[in-house]
Amino acid sequence: MSKRPRTREADPSVRELIEIKKLLILDLLSRDVKPGQIAKILGVDAGNFSRLYPTRKIMGSPKKTK
Repeated sequence: MSKRPRTREADPSVRELIEIKKLLILDLLSRDVKPGQIAKILGVDAGNFSRLYPTRKIMGSPKKTK
């Protein structure tokens, strides 16, 4: 039988880089960089970014009131 090919996430080096990227994104969010700006820098859709990094939930920010 052949071995199942390793996925990127199975590689410890790739997992570590993904975690570092998450920490850098959290750092930017804590410095009040808008999620839309971070998404643009990363070259991803702002909607996809907000699903991956739900800012209000992560940072504990209250919803804006009118």
